[in-house]
Amino acid sequence: MNDAFLQNITFASVMQSLWRQKAKAVLFALLLMTLVAVALILIPKKYESVGKLFVRLGRGGVTLDPTATTGKTIMVQESRDSEINSIIDVLQSRGVLELVLEQDNLEEEILKSSSIFEGIEIPKIPFVSPPDGDAQYEARKRRDRAVKKLSESLNVKTPRKAATITIACHTESAELSRKIVEVLIETYIQQHVKARQTDGSYDFFVEQLTREKETVDKLSKQVEDFKNQIGVMSIEGHQAALRQKIAMVENELIKARSRRDAYRSQVSELLQLVSTEPRQVTLESTGGMANQASDLMRDRLYNLELEERNLTAKYKGDHPSVVAVRKQLVEAKTIMKTQSSARTQTKRGLNKNFQTLEMRLMEAKVNAASAAAEVLSYETALSDAQSRMQGLNQVETKLAAMGRQLRVAEANFGTYSEKQEEARINLALDHDNFSNVKVVQPPTMQVKHVSPRYGLILAASLLFSVVGAVCVAIFADQVDSSLNTQQDVETTLGLEVLGSIPSSGRRPLLVQ
Repeated sequence: MNDAFLQNITFASVMQSLWRQKAKAVLFALLLMTLVAVALILIPKKYESVGKLFVRLGRGGVTLDPTATTGKTIMVQESRDSEINSIIDVLQSRGVLELVLEQDNLEEEILKSSSIFEGIEIPKIPFVSPPDGDAQYEARKRRDRAVKKLSESLNVKTPRKAATITIACHTESAELSRKIVEVLIETYIQQHVKARQTDGSYDFFVEQLTREKETVDKLSKQVEDFKNQIGVMSIEGHQAALRQKIAMVENELIKARSRRDAYRSQVSELLQLVSTEPRQVTLESTGGMANQASDLMRDRLYNLELEERNLTAKYKGDHPSVVAVRKQLVEAKTIMKTQSSARTQTKRGLNKNFQTLEMRLMEAKVNAASAAAEVLSYETALSDAQSRMQGLNQVETKLAAMGRQLRVAEANFGTYSEKQEEARINLALDHDNFSNVKVVQPPTMQVKHVSPRYGLILAASLLFSVVGAVCVAIFADQVDSSLNTQQDVETTLGLEVLGSIPSSGRRPLLVQ
């Protein structure tokens, strides 16, 4: 059809085309309706079964398995959309569909319900197709057909921003549809529980708990034996008593050192005083007393002088007797010169101040020695107390290390105990198939088929038949080269039509 023809299409021209090509239009409409009727007869009826699941907050989406963390269980909540999409994906997975087919002989029933077109065998291609008698290949092929058929018959969807999942199945049997949905829901809930659980977690925590209990018992025994060995029940009490004793000894040591230094200073001062003090002093002095020695010596001198005079009178000066007397006389004069002419008697004795200072010095030395001995005693006691404190500190350090190991073991024991209980609870819940996915609508069973929809299909086919018949009539009329109207004659021949004579035949006879 050209653009000019399309522009000249009017209701009248369409009706004229229908009238002229009514046989073709009716034939097309009857043929289309016949094909639709045959298709409706051949297409099997589909029956629908619908089940609904509700995904609530629960074990599956809120908590972690005890093996997920090494500390306390962390509450983690995945998004609702993520959880629901995961459920839908698993529901449509091949693994779940194969599990469904393995139950209640569903594979045979699904393959039996196939349409006539699916039963047509494809010819085998030599050197490409597997040889006949390959049972494994035939089983896989049969399973693939069943899985494909089941997947096409299922429709899993969820409303927007909702926590429900709708599972619909369309098959040629209402009972089969209901059975498929029922088995699919049961299979998924079992797989959902298995997917959430951790195999062997309970046995693992039982083993770890037993091992930690042995460790705690061993460390507790070591701490007890160590305390019995050192003979103390409380390190803190002994340390407090020793600290008090050390403080007291240090205080007394400071005092003793002060006394020792004071006594030593006193001894030094007394030594200086004793060194400057005379040991003896004049006790008594008496004047006018006779000096017997001096008087005797003087008498002797007088006698020697007289004897010299007598001898010089008798003998010469070099006579031995004269010389001897003169010599004695010189010596006597010399002795007389050394004699005091005083007539005083002096009495000397010990200095009492010296004695007092010496006694105080002796006492100060004794006190200094006593203070030094006391300082040494306190120093020894302080050293002994400090050594005992160091020993207690070492014992405390070792005991603290053992206590830390014991506390860590007890903490691990408590953690494993809690984890074991959590694993036991999860195991019990998994054993009873507790899940956060609940069936809120069991699979329905409808006795009325949902497809094909005869009324809608017939109405649509009738509409397409009418539209198609019109199009066929217009197209047939367009490709027809005969002159049917005055306008065709004038347009085609370029001549003016003067009149027309009706024909008794099918078309009017046109005359120029």
